[in-house]
Amino acid sequence: MSQCAAFIACQSPFRSGCLVPGNRGAWYGRFCAERIPEHAIATMAAVALAPPRRIVETVARVCTLQPMTHPRIARDAASTGVTVHVGTAVRSVRPSTAAVDLTHARGTTNARQAIFCAGPWADRLAVSCGAPREPRIVPFRGAYLRLHGADAAAVRANVYPLPDPALPFLGVHLTRTLSGDLLVGPTALMVPARRPGAGAAETARDLGETLRWPGTWRLALTHRRAAWLELRIAASRRAVERTARRLVPGLDLSRAEPAPPGIRAQALGRDGTLVDDFVIHRTERAVHVRNAPSPAATSALPLARLIADEADSI
Repeated sequence: MSQCAAFIACQSPFRSGCLVPGNRGAWYGRFCAERIPEHAIATMAAVALAPPRRIVETVARVCTLQPMTHPRIARDAASTGVTVHVGTAVRSVRPSTAAVDLTHARGTTNARQAIFCAGPWADRLAVSCGAPREPRIVPFRGAYLRLHGADAAAVRANVYPLPDPALPFLGVHLTRTLSGDLLVGPTALMVPARRPGAGAAETARDLGETLRWPGTWRLALTHRRAAWLELRIAASRRAVERTARRLVPGLDLSRAEPAPPGIRAQALGRDGTLVDDFVIHRTERAVHVRNAPSPAATSALPLARLIADEADSI
């Protein structure tokens, strides 16, 4: 775990008008452009908002069972009699009035209750248990560039652009990592498959579900301009670099390396709305986390309390 500063950068005083301290929380501080370098880097921001500190941690480090380290969630669960199986794909779910049967790579588990946090497959498992078909999961690929060492040290804070409230994607931003690297990205490009490396049959199924969902076409029509800009950025490293330099002029990305990409499980409404809030459904024997976008990690404990309350209601 580490701490660093964080800035929301606004490219003009006009756009910063909606970011008055107090609108989103009194803990934000306001910095004029000439004061930013002493805290982080010289950005193009006319105004920036900065929380006093930001905690950086990885979900894997918190949740996984790692020997020779402080207790993790998995270890605490195992100490109470919970059996933890990692790398065990759930193949099908069959609910009944008394239990839920989960067929997976290790066999079948008969559970009185189940809580599903399935990411890209959240909608399929929820619907198989009787939940509504909406929202549908549509996969978006996010790619990053990574800077190491002295190149990364030039930026000592997380730097974010002013987000578009109509879209759940933040756009290209700068993120410090636990190892001291700097991530530049991500892009946001709708892709055919819900996981990297999917085979032809799996890709065809995923793509077919995306194309048959009415919200996909309504999204494309509503956000044509944003989709075109994201396509340009995803297709061009130079476009990523230009976008990053709007936040940090002079940022040298010549030695940046491609970082492993990820798939964002974006929840999409039938009307083409990109769902940007938590969505949790309860069926007869299960709780389904249908959407948990940022700030899900920041809100992990309150979100867990909500899920536990839903499970207690079954």
